[in-house]
Amino acid sequence: MVKSSGSSNTSNYVLTGNHAWTSAKLTDTTYANFTSAAVGLVKASGSSNTTNYVLTGNHAWTSAKLTDTTYGNFTSGAAGLVKASGSSNTSNYVLTGNHAWTSAKLTDTTYANFTSATASEAGEKGLVPAPTTGTTALI
Repeated sequence: MVKSSGSSNTSNYVLTGNHAWTSAKLTDTTYANFTSAAVGLVKASGSSNTTNYVLTGNHAWTSAKLTDTTYGNFTSGAAGLVKASGSSNTSNYVLTGNHAWTSAKLTDTTYANFTSATASEAGEKGLVPAPTTGTTALI
């Protein structure tokens, strides 16, 4: 519960953080107009239909020119829309260079560990095996 302000005129009082009522210091604030160089208030559009209006760089409201956009098809030389794969299972399909969807050939690949060279033979390329405990001197 909040204690009473003790005044019959409570319209200009605010409750402070220390739980005391104090007289509100009400001041008028003046805002500048919006410009290309400063933030500020934007004038009303002047139309009751503001759905299709945009604010232009010269600070005026203007009717938005809403147009349909037509896109071409994707080709090797141009960006565009890609046709649907035609399959309900699209998780294993890839888009090929000839603009067609094809089933991805997913295979597991096994790699061998590399082998070190000896005084008389070269080593073999491969995966680097994890070091074992106690091999702290290896780079």
